[in-house]
Amino acid sequence: MLVTTLGLQWGDEGKGKIVDYISRNADWIIRYAGGANAGHRLIVDKNEYSFHLIPSGILHSNTRVLLGSGMVIDSDVFRKELQQLKQSGISYENRIFISDRAHIVLPSHKDKDLKLEKKRAYKLGVTKKGIGSAYASKAQRTGIRVCDLGKDMHRFKGVLKRSDRIFLEHNAEFLSRYSINQFELLSELGSDEIVICEGAQGFMLDLDYGSYPYVTSGPTGLNGIAANCISPKQISEIIGIFKAYSTRVGEGPLFTEFKKDEKDTFEYYSEKGHEVGTTTGRLRRIGHLDLVVLKYAVVCTGATSLALTHLDVLDTQQAVKVCIGYECDGTMYSYLPSSYALQSKLKPVYKTLEGWQNPTEHVQKWDALPQKAKQFIHFVEDFLKVPIRLVSVGPERNQTIYRGPNEGST
Repeated sequence: MLVTTLGLQWGDEGKGKIVDYISRNADWIIRYAGGANAGHRLIVDKNEYSFHLIPSGILHSNTRVLLGSGMVIDSDVFRKELQQLKQSGISYENRIFISDRAHIVLPSHKDKDLKLEKKRAYKLGVTKKGIGSAYASKAQRTGIRVCDLGKDMHRFKGVLKRSDRIFLEHNAEFLSRYSINQFELLSELGSDEIVICEGAQGFMLDLDYGSYPYVTSGPTGLNGIAANCISPKQISEIIGIFKAYSTRVGEGPLFTEFKKDEKDTFEYYSEKGHEVGTTTGRLRRIGHLDLVVLKYAVVCTGATSLALTHLDVLDTQQAVKVCIGYECDGTMYSYLPSSYALQSKLKPVYKTLEGWQNPTEHVQKWDALPQKAKQFIHFVEDFLKVPIRLVSVGPERNQTIYRGPNEGST
């Protein structure tokens, strides 16, 4: 059984927590794209963990995790995360592997990212972690993969910068220790084994389908799965993850972003939702829930079920606004236009729903949710035409409601 999870917004949807929650019976967790520009913050039994490369399912002692072929690996960050696990008393021996086809982030990649961002006429707000340049090297066929370390390094003599050569010499043995052939691994899996594929960032940051050019450099949707020796026909379930409102870090469109007269709402959401980038430390921009963006992401990814996070952040609101369309120069749009020039002029069209004004953070079952919170969820489901099976009402693992097929109509 193979299940894939992916974010449906601009990242920071709470994917780490959802993957952790559904991984308790999994055999393997495969992170299929991205690099250390992504971040997952987890709280389990009041202990906080931050991962940028290692899949969050590592916290379950029965799971094994793989940093997949579509990733770009920062060995310094990887070392720090292993140290974090060790300090937390979590054994990871023979449980963490890196695909030998994954590319390596070099010091020169980070330098290039920094210089390129400074030269841009418009700023993208990149993390400067070398991700974009590493993916560029991959596309230009000048990248170095984990399988190139050691005996194959002579091929790069005279090509690499001195700093990169020293870096690789220092990290070759370390990274090779975790190297595995992903095809061989997948071909040997039994039919009864449970595999969860974990994406990075959110669909709206996808290089092909996101809000280009304000996107990441790798695939964030199902297009990233194919880079990992996985056929879409093998996937049993696609879980799309979104939060009850919209956020993004850095530049680019956020169509429902709070206005100046909504400053108090922004500050409340920011504090209640802990809206600070796990990787960047920057305050996230915040806006109302955008159902047009979500429907676009649902259709493009083929999501078969949904996980709604941060519902508790809306608990105190008298009214909840959701975007159901866009308007531009008298024309209505029920979909997301491709052109950034047009996107930058879109004005959201809202529907206002009643708030429930009751706490949900201690709710454990669907039937115990406030009625108006259920109505909000039903409205979202009806718009997206996909069932919401998981509802998160707080950052802790146990603050998650599983809603079975027979719990509530859609």
